[in-house]
This record gives sequence, structure tokens and C-alpha cells, in this order.
Amino acid sequence: MQPTVLIIDDEVDLCILVRKYLNQKGYMVYMAHTLGDGLKKLNTLKPDILILDNKLPDGSGWNEVESINNAFPDMRITLISGFGTPKELLFPDMPVTIIEKPLSVRDIEASFS
Repeated sequence: MQPTVLIIDDEVDLCILVRKYLNQKGYMVYMAHTLGDGLKKLNTLKPDILILDNKLPDGSGWNEVESINNAFPDMRITLISGFGTPKELLFPDMPVTIIEKPLSVRDIEASFS
């Protein structure tokens, strides 16, 4: 069965690039460009992996990480941001990886393991 990935990021070009790369690697990829739409898709799709941006037009994706992890404890979460982040302080007890922009699609895929 194909692993499913949901990308919640307002940078459409980045989403398309990541989706194309991950599709070639055997993942089924879905996209949302606002936090509200992404949370709806998250509850509908229940993906294996979530790629979540911090700054979205309608809120901070990272503010939702704890509730997302509580609802989907087995889901792998990759957080992306264009800002410096104290990685070890944010989500110490959750299966979360943080990647800073600029990023590469290989970094994103590596964060899934």
C-alpha cells in the first residue's frame, strides 16, 4: 500500500515540487494551502506523513502540532520553516522533524524515517 503524505504549505510551487518528487518515490501526495483546509484534509485523509509549514495565511501550523499528534500519534510530522528554530525545545516527546528553508526534497524524504 502506498504511504500517504499531506503537505500543508502556502507556497504552491514548493508543494508541486515536493509532490512530484514524492510521487516518483511511490508516495500518494495531497496538498492544502491554508491551515483550515489542511486540517480538514488531515481528518479526512488520515495520512501516514504530514509536512506542515509554520506561517500560513490563516494561522501558525506549528501551534497545531500537539493536537495533531494527540489525534494521530502514529503519524510522522515534518515541520518546515524559514525562521531559525530551537529544534530540541519545541517538540521533545513527539515524532517531529524540523527542516529549515531553503530545503531540498531529499531532506524532506529523509525526515520520514
